[in-house]
Amino acid sequence: MIQRDTQTQILLEVCVDNLTSAQAALGAGADRLELCSALSEGGLTPTPGFVQTLRDTTTADLVCMLRPRGGSFTIHREELGQLMVDLNALRKAGANGFVFGALLPSGELDLPSLECVIQAAAPLPVTFHRAFDQLKNPKAALQELMRVGCRRLLSSGMAETAYRGRHTLHEWMESVGDGLELIAAGSVRHGNLEPLLRISGLHAVHVGASVTHDAGAYGADRMCDAEEVGLCRRILDDFGTRG
Repeated sequence: MIQRDTQTQILLEVCVDNLTSAQAALGAGADRLELCSALSEGGLTPTPGFVQTLRDTTTADLVCMLRPRGGSFTIHREELGQLMVDLNALRKAGANGFVFGALLPSGELDLPSLECVIQAAAPLPVTFHRAFDQLKNPKAALQELMRVGCRRLLSSGMAETAYRGRHTLHEWMESVGDGLELIAAGSVRHGNLEPLLRISGLHAVHVGASVTHDAGAYGADRMCDAEEVGLCRRILDDFGTRG
């Protein structure tokens, strides 16, 4: 069993792709928001307008996805230039950090692209997203992330869900120490949250809870499930207090 300090605050990060969802997540207790567009594509770069409008209403941490398109996590040279323009615009709009991931076709980290983004973002933190869970050698990649100055990592521990990868996440946490903030991500819900934390020992989780709302003849909208976020918040607070 993992031993934790009492009164540990467990950070709740919620992924959203629209203003209504962002406000709902904050109202339900989110500490940090990952802002995207097109979550149906796995999350793409949000617009500066989205970030600026939200920044005008909250002091919460807002981290912005940097991903130019759906599909693979290979970044082409011209796309990297596009991301630099996006990064600067999002910083001016009020971003507190960025979420990025790039892989080589060989299944290894694209370190040149990652270093470029980290240097451009400085001093704001960069999170490597769940592209990490596709790597061939994750243990070596953890050391590389720390070497180049990546501050956070979203991961399910190479498993289908963070709950299933909880033992691996714990091993990684012990390996990186304070050098990298590990954030459990991948189908995190209130029903698996406590056992996930008890085994992994992590102090941050990433939730992408959403529900479908019927928009009539024009289709359906995916919005933040504020009830689920609120349930997660209460479990996290209770878990941290009990130590």
